Amino acid sequence: MPGGRAVRARAEALEKAQDVHLAACEAGTPDPDALAERLATGALESGWGVFRDGPAKYARMLGAAGLARYRELLANAPARQHGQDALWTSLHRAEKAHVAD
Repeated sequence: MPGGRAVRARAEALEKAQDVHLAACEAGTPDPDALAERLATGALESGWGVFRDGPAKYARMLGAAGLARYRELLANAPARQHGQDALWTSLHRAEKAHVAD
């Protein structure tokens, strides 16, 4: 099915782009608040599941301040946006991991 291949190709490209973004953040020192805003905006507004596991993958770079900012953005997002439960789950995992460090 041609449409299915296009969707898979787009999903693979988005996944690779997210991997590049993660590697760039790991190599640099992003501002935790700005990173939290980018991850939350991407996760809530993309419609493609971008950065859905952002808090868990980026917890070390977000730190306590960035995780708090992400929590604030998620709490103030319009209620029940698609995938919001997954974002809360990722945030809780990231917060637990950060406390354990």
